[in-house]
Amino acid sequence: MDNYEHLEGRVLAVIFSNANNGYTVMKLDSSENGTVTVVGTIPYAAPGEYFELYGYWAQHRSYGAQFKAVQFERWLPQDPDDIADYLASGVLDGIGPATARRIVEQFGIESLDVLLNTPERLQQIRGFTQARAEKIGAQFRARMALRRMLEFISENGLSQEIGLRIYRRYGEQALAQIENNPYFLVDPYFGVSFAAADHFARSMGISDDAPQRFEAALRFVLFHNMANGHVFLPAEKLCRTAAGMLDLGDTQYMETALVQLCQRGELVRETLGPVDACYLAEMHEAELYCASAIASIAARPVRKVGDAEFAQAERRLGIRYDAHQREAIRLGTSSPILVLTGGPGTGKTTTVRAILDIAQAQGLHVVLAAPTGRAAKRLGELCNAEARTLHRLLETLYSEASATCEFARNEENPIDADLIIVDELSMVDLSLFAALLHALPEQCSLVLVGDPDQLPAVGPGNVLKDLIACGCVPTVCLQTIFRQAQESHIVLAAHDVNQGNLPILKSSGDFFYMKRTNPADIASTVVALCSKRLPSYFKVDPSQIQVICPSKKHESGTIALNSALQDALNPASPQKSELNFGDRIFRQGDRVMQMRNDYTLLLHYLDGREAGAGVFNGDIGVITNIDTQTQCVQVCFDDERETTYTPELLSELELAYAITVHKAQGSEFPITVLTVFQADRRLLSRNLLYTAITRARQQLVIVGSDEVLKKMIANNVQHKRYSALHYRIRAIFNEV
Repeated sequence: MDNYEHLEGRVLAVIFSNANNGYTVMKLDSSENGTVTVVGTIPYAAPGEYFELYGYWAQHRSYGAQFKAVQFERWLPQDPDDIADYLASGVLDGIGPATARRIVEQFGIESLDVLLNTPERLQQIRGFTQARAEKIGAQFRARMALRRMLEFISENGLSQEIGLRIYRRYGEQALAQIENNPYFLVDPYFGVSFAAADHFARSMGISDDAPQRFEAALRFVLFHNMANGHVFLPAEKLCRTAAGMLDLGDTQYMETALVQLCQRGELVRETLGPVDACYLAEMHEAELYCASAIASIAARPVRKVGDAEFAQAERRLGIRYDAHQREAIRLGTSSPILVLTGGPGTGKTTTVRAILDIAQAQGLHVVLAAPTGRAAKRLGELCNAEARTLHRLLETLYSEASATCEFARNEENPIDADLIIVDELSMVDLSLFAALLHALPEQCSLVLVGDPDQLPAVGPGNVLKDLIACGCVPTVCLQTIFRQAQESHIVLAAHDVNQGNLPILKSSGDFFYMKRTNPADIASTVVALCSKRLPSYFKVDPSQIQVICPSKKHESGTIALNSALQDALNPASPQKSELNFGDRIFRQGDRVMQMRNDYTLLLHYLDGREAGAGVFNGDIGVITNIDTQTQCVQVCFDDERETTYTPELLSELELAYAITVHKAQGSEFPITVLTVFQADRRLLSRNLLYTAITRARQQLVIVGSDEVLKKMIANNVQHKRYSALHYRIRAIFNEV
């Protein structure tokens, strides 16, 4: 604690506290400093408690000096008056100021010991039944168990936020769970790196050659590679990577640990053709289920759709379809499952509208869905019908009991639909696809739409490509670029890139190319385009312009551009509240993006109605208000739902004036500005450039180097994802 300042005192009042993450604003009575404001992650602080805090002083623009606590020690009150204040603060349900005073009058300085060890003695006080005494005693024991666990992990170098996550999952057994095997912390839910979990475990005395250490290394490698898109890893690669992480010379210990994990059912090992595949149990179950469900759906009988119905749809919609579209419409309205693919301008949306029209004319209940809010909104607008995100369709719930995400829609409570059309399937990972299939009612058909040449899903799996590759699911690939689309230079550029050709870099129509080779020139050009030139030329608000980049880093990457664009588009003003967070400034009016799925955030519509829980990776919104005292940030998302971020959740937000191509996937923007510059070769790929170009709806401006564009087009390396869905579907069909 040598690097931090020291403060101690008694809690006078808790101004704000968030139960989910422990962030607290409180008034402390310090003998040296008088009454001071303390902020930080201090779970369940209450008046009357004593704290010894380590942190630093910061000057708040509106509220003056505040002490930002980094670590602390705490003591329960010992003085009768302090005990009364503590109990009166609401720390226990059913005890208010009057009851707190009666408890202290009865038991004095022993009051808290009575609550913890002999709560039945509360019956000595008038109004306390045995049931009430037991309930209050159970509450206090749970609170003390939480305190002991938080103190323990803090002493061993982990944060209070992690402690709260542990407690939410394991309750009063949290400390016992830690003492039994602290390596459970490698589960991604806890947000702990293997190095941190390993350091924590070894600080508890667990030896270097403990079996659970080797098992944790294997599990961590599988968890980590799920984020790289892999559903499984070959056994040899898994063991070699885990052994290297622990600086082991061979894989002997890892192979033994792998056997133990498989015997306990935590991992599954299976030979798939020439591959010795190792799965986390949940991923193995998801892949098996998806294969079985797809095979079952594909084997259902087809519905009959007559030529007359097709002709009527053509008349209603006023469109003549080509041969591929006709085949897709026929399969989409008669087959139990269809995969529909095609690049921009090939008529996917037109085809989907026809499928929707015929199905509704048949009296079928059709549901439209997409992975992201923006993709769902666009699908709904194009089809003139309601479309929902898959998470909202499945009715995402956050389970306090298991501290995990669950879905209200499942086999017992399926989605109410006869036909479900899912757009942007390339973004759907295996776990979400399995959840959708679990919630599919009997005899419900599926139309799955996507572009396999775009970037794959962020999560594990390769669902769209696997469904195409298996050869067992009806698939139609639209290839004709229609005349109206042929007039779009954006569409033509996308197809040129996809075919390995450099587009014509001539500014014309909806496509502008501005050659800049110097990073500073790229950045200054982008700022000028977004703040002045494009809004003036197209008569649009800057909010209609989205900058996308291959990388966060670099002088013309998202981090640098967000700072510059914030200054240009939303400069500081006395009328706008703002908040410093690390190296970032969040300001009222800023465009921001959620960077990971958070199922705990509660939302409401602008009219006050509840809108459920969950904000998801890639959701874009605007900061509508910042409470400078509690440092809470209110954000309104595109679908007119609002939520509040406490300071400890602000790490989930980033400025979104400029976003990466990966984060832009699934969205279209009226005007897109794409920066092209030297970056990591893995980011300078053909499918990333193709995905970036197809994000532009009306206007695309590319700012950068044609030499880098050539490199991206030439780099058509497809990064392998370990996934066996196609293999399993094919195997099922071959058995039939």
